Amino acid sequence: MAGQALGMKDEKMACLAADQLLLVTTLISLGIMALSLLENGMFQLGKIMVQSLISTMGTASIAGFAFAAPNALRAVSDVTFTMLVSVGSMWAFRIGLAYVFVKFFDLPVLFVWVAMSFDWIFRFILFIWRFKSGKWKGSSTAGAY
Repeated sequence: MAGQALGMKDEKMACLAADQLLLVTTLISLGIMALSLLENGMFQLGKIMVQSLISTMGTASIAGFAFAAPNALRAVSDVTFTMLVSVGSMWAFRIGLAYVFVKFFDLPVLFVWVAMSFDWIFRFILFIWRFKSGKWKGSSTAGAY
């Protein structure tokens, strides 16, 4: 919807469509996390498990945005930015930071998940910046064909 609206030169509708996509995705992510807490019986879990579930809820809500935002940006032909951010953050955080945590600091494999959370947070920050800057509005190639 955002790409079609931007192709019709309706920036207001494009912003509305992108906002709706991101809101719905974030709400679904939070809902899934809440349901998983109820299903797992949060009050019957050990203290460490509860702490990891709560931290996972926070990063999962960010992850919903961090993975829906590139879809909205790609829909309006902002492909290069999303590709560079996704590949760069994957190599820097998911692979690089996970390797440093496990190999050099001798941390347990659980810290691979922590490195993934850093990736999600980094993507979240950059995609918020991209949406707020409005640079994605000028990247549409709809009139080029």
